[in-house]
Amino acid sequence: MLNRSVLLLLQLLWFAGPGGRACARDIWRSPTFALPASNASSRDDLSEVERIYAYAIELQDRADESCVDFFFAAARLTINADGVPIQTGDQRVGRARQLHQSSLQKLVITGQQYGRLDPRSGLTVIQCGKVVRIPIRHRGFVWQAEDFDFLSAVGDYQTAKLSKYYARPGVGIPLVVSSCRRQDRSFRPRESVFAATMRLEDSQQPDPITDRCSQHFNWSRQTLAIALYDPLRVDTVQVGAMPCPIAKDLSAPIVYRLSTRQGGVFEGFLQPFATGPRLGISGARLYTLEPYQPGKIPVVFIHGLLSDRFTWAEMVNELKARPGFDERFQIWVFEYPTGRTFLGSAAELRSQLETMCRRFDPCGRDPQLSNVILAAHSMGGLVAKMQITSSGDLLWRSVADRTFDQVSMTPMTRQRLAETFFFDPSPRISRVVYFATPHRGSEFAARLIGRIGSACVEEPENEVRMHRMLITANPDVFAREVRRRIPTSLDLLEPQSKLLQASDRLPIRCGVVTHSIIGAHCWTLSLGRSDGVVSVESARDRNATTERLVEATHSRVKSAPEAVEEFLAILKWHRGSGIGLEP
Repeated sequence: MLNRSVLLLLQLLWFAGPGGRACARDIWRSPTFALPASNASSRDDLSEVERIYAYAIELQDRADESCVDFFFAAARLTINADGVPIQTGDQRVGRARQLHQSSLQKLVITGQQYGRLDPRSGLTVIQCGKVVRIPIRHRGFVWQAEDFDFLSAVGDYQTAKLSKYYARPGVGIPLVVSSCRRQDRSFRPRESVFAATMRLEDSQQPDPITDRCSQHFNWSRQTLAIALYDPLRVDTVQVGAMPCPIAKDLSAPIVYRLSTRQGGVFEGFLQPFATGPRLGISGARLYTLEPYQPGKIPVVFIHGLLSDRFTWAEMVNELKARPGFDERFQIWVFEYPTGRTFLGSAAELRSQLETMCRRFDPCGRDPQLSNVILAAHSMGGLVAKMQITSSGDLLWRSVADRTFDQVSMTPMTRQRLAETFFFDPSPRISRVVYFATPHRGSEFAARLIGRIGSACVEEPENEVRMHRMLITANPDVFAREVRRRIPTSLDLLEPQSKLLQASDRLPIRCGVVTHSIIGAHCWTLSLGRSDGVVSVESARDRNATTERLVEATHSRVKSAPEAVEEFLAILKWHRGSGIGLEP
């Protein structure tokens, strides 16, 4: 059992040091709903809506599922107010719009709570004694209807991980859709989230202010439907004869997922050989943020040490807000346990990338699957580099003084070492962008934090036994860095590591273009100019076509505004044109 005081010290050292920053809570709150009117005694139509809405609130407080019917009635009565410009000075129309939006939000919450609203198919309501099914229409999504498992109305949220929130008012209400992975969708995360905009539509819309209440419930016309729009791909809807912008919140799904995530970055570091539902059987997973889309260029994000996929939240937030990005690119993510050596994680990525591409495109008809971009931060850059280089026997010779065939080992050990130490570059990858990558290591790995961190990594008994058998059967064959114990990721980040030095000399595949984005936040006697963890000299890639220095600490290099701007320029260069640099 890991000593908790040691773990606490490691956390304090990392987050208080120049490589990290203090944890901040990710807050997700329910929407602020319209309060029932204190006085709705008049007999006009809006007052009738006020009474219906107030009664629906009362029923909800009493846990009576018929509140769903009354929230729907209030939304139906105010349907035309949803298309009125929000700047209107008419207080009655403004109040109708407020009631309409709150009724829709309440409908999402209570409809799912009582099993009346199925996001895949429709809403069941009872009006005038009749059971009516209101269909749901999904418009503009790359997702299938069966992917819509749960809807969450967007309210107030907060996170320190995003510098901007991309949201705007408009027709409908913004939602976050949750989708759970099915067994036949192995290249999806356990839970996917994405943005949607919900609107109640009626092809024969009455005026919400002048028409009488009873005239609204002519169910024989069957003109009502709930429409869910993809705000990434649909910008306006027709309201009467006018195109109106839809409400959208592109940042909400990111904050929602941040606020609901389980586990932390330390479990993947301290127990790199552990398995579980979050990382899968192998401990590493490559997956798509959206369903695979033929003809779009995959951009694969790879996180660094003591990190996870959420480290790319700022970058993804910025990319999703850029016009043209989703038309030309698709985001994939590689997540791996960071206590494991980058060579082992690189072998996993190599295998899974090829498996994924063959599964999606078995006939080889999509040329963009041989045009993959890797974007990697910190140690993730070393994982990425192993995808575009040829190993030869350079890596093996850095740790052993005998050829691979001359070393005595079990067949299982031989297979695993062969996959780790001997590889060819992937033909799938055409460009790599390094963010603060320690190509020649980091002095931090050899300091107190590195020594403590490396000592805290847990090694399962079967792995220890396999390693001991290999060393015992081959005395004086292996270098000290692999002889004394199973190397951790921090061991191989020490500048003196022979394996790291060999990896820096590997030749890259002809035709692959690389770029470096480097942190130059400060100057110290030991590191020189650096981001506080990785020196500028270590982060420099000798083969890079472009190099950009940014004023940012190590953890912020991938999300600094200058870095985002540079990455967007690289994507624009890669694609040719069509991606704006402004949101």
